[in-house]
Formats: sequence, structure tokens, C-alpha cells
Amino acid sequence: MKMNPIYIKNGIKIAILNYVIKDTNPNLPKDAKVNPNWFYLKKVEEDIAKLKNKVNYVIVYPHWGGKMEGAKLPDRELIPIAHKIIDAGADLIIGHHSHTLHPYEIYKGKYIFYSLGNFCFSDIQINGKIIEFDKKRSSQSIIVNIECNSRYLYVYYIIINQKSHYLTIDNHERLLYDDRMRIFIPLLHINTLWFLYLFYEKQLYPIIRYFFSNNRNPFRRLKTLNIISIKKKIKTIIYQ
Repeated sequence: MKMNPIYIKNGIKIAILNYVIKDTNPNLPKDAKVNPNWFYLKKVEEDIAKLKNKVNYVIVYPHWGGKMEGAKLPDRELIPIAHKIIDAGADLIIGHHSHTLHPYEIYKGKYIFYSLGNFCFSDIQINGKIIEFDKKRSSQSIIVNIECNSRYLYVYYIIINQKSHYLTIDNHERLLYDDRMRIFIPLLHINTLWFLYLFYEKQLYPIIRYFFSNNRNPFRRLKTLNIISIKKKIKTIIYQ
């Protein structure tokens, strides 16, 4: 069943386009009555071109960023893709999937939210094994608000904090992590900095998280270490 992507309110027409990138590992039940709308840049550009002259605004919701799930910064490969989506005529991009709040970017006057955070998503249980989220990294999210008329789209956001699955709105006037980290977006294109960051996120931070995240006792965690798996991990780091 094909859904109509155009929503009309008070005479304003907005096209909302949703896509899923395969690296986010979507898993639908066999009897699901819906199918993923797979993300292909050319397809996105074509969809925008078909709708651009029929609506006031085009908003794109990509489910993306599986490569950097749980990280503090987006996958750098998504940045030029996001720019091309804006170049194709999108007025706003609201990305999600990483379960962490990523910095947003303003490109040609248009907002690109790479990931809104975790909101109220809980730990995952797969085959009896619990996969814990990093409570510190996943505790802050944002809700994007949009106000628009026929000539102008105004974007702002509300800060949401999660603690023990309770959500609270943060009304304090302070600089959000998301704002502070915006300076790193253009730096991700520098190969040396990107690979250093990738090494930290994929190799060093998992060790830090294993011992210290979610108020763990690092001395107790030492008792759970598997020496064989540590040796394999060290070899992986050395030969990368």
C-alpha cells in the first residue's frame, strides 16, 4: 500500500518522506503488512523532484547511521549525502537511529538533524541476552518543533532528559551538547581526525564503557573478563 506523503493544514502543504538505510538492520516480522522504503540517494532526489512544485516544504526522515550507532558524532559519509538531499530541494532533514544525540548542521540555511537521540527507548533483550544502552550517552534527546507559513519554515527544539525511563523537559537556558559539538562536523572530512575518532569510538570507548558505564564497579568487571576474547580484540586493533 502506497501512502500519500503530502499533509495539508491551514492551506500549507508539507511532503514528508521516510527512508531506511540497510546498515540499521531493520527486522520486520514475516507477516508484516508494510515494507521498508529503502534509502537510495537517487531515489530520494527523484521523489523530492516529483513533489517539490506541489508543496510548500519537503521534510526527509532518514533512518540511518548504523555504522556509528551509539557514537557521539555522525558517520562522516552521511554528511555529503545530507547536503545532496538539501541540494535536491529538501527543506529539513530529521535523522534518527543512533540512540545518541548527534550535532545538527545548518547547510544553505536548512537544518540537518543527524540523530535526535534515544528518547525513551529501553534496553534490548535478544535470545535471553540483554543489550544495555549507554545510560550517559542516551539520556539526552531533542524533540524538533516546526512552525511555518507559506514563505518561512521556523525550526527549534525541546531538550528531553531520560532517567530510569522517566522523561522530563529541560527548561534551563544552557548550551546543549549538540550545539557545542557542531564545530566538529566540518572536521570529520579530515582523514586523520576521522580515523582517530573512529579508533576511539570502535576500539577504546567499548573498553571504557565495559568498565565504567551505567555506574559499574570496574573491579567487579575485571572478574568477568575473558582472556581469549581480550587477545582477539588486541590482535584486531594491531592489524587494523
